Amino acid sequence: MDERASGAFDASSLIRGLFYRFRFGSGVEFICLDTSKEGGPLSERVFKDQRNRGFLQSALPEASGGPRWRIPFCHHPPFCAGPDHPSDGGGMGDLVRRFQDAGVRVVLSGHEHQFQHGQLNGVNYIVSGASGKVATGTPKKFAKAHTVSWAAACHFLLVKVDGNQMTIRPIGELRDGKLADIERLAPDGSAVTEPIVINLA
Repeated sequence: MDERASGAFDASSLIRGLFYRFRFGSGVEFICLDTSKEGGPLSERVFKDQRNRGFLQSALPEASGGPRWRIPFCHHPPFCAGPDHPSDGGGMGDLVRRFQDAGVRVVLSGHEHQFQHGQLNGVNYIVSGASGKVATGTPKKFAKAHTVSWAAACHFLLVKVDGNQMTIRPIGELRDGKLADIERLAPDGSAVTEPIVINLA
């Protein structure tokens, strides 16, 4: 059945922001959320427009059911330790609450040109904004961003979903002529070598 035709997608368009969703198989759904600010840096974020409420309620329902994995993605990270764009979720609190209520376990974003992994209330916030340009500075807002690991390195994400388990590996370094995991650090400077493993309850 075409869910767009049924109204389940509550059609959104560029007129009121870029919002859409699509499924990969039956168990994974990606949800695009427009986190830009309409009309300049001091205006509200587009997702707060009342005309987008139906889409948000449909895509991120409080009730269980639907795809096993709901994966929102957006340009601006709700949580980021910096160095250039620190964020503690203050301007995106509405979305953060929706993520938690809808059982979201991972949120993907960019904006900061680094890799960062933060975790709050069971939700993993992945910043992957360094595919072609890297911010080499050291982040300073680890506590506010709930940072688990970070790296200033070009990378892409290799994500594997196997039932109730997701494994995320940031890949980008050449070792012996082959691509390998980038070297990540914890906020205390210690090395983080294991992949990110997320399990559904």
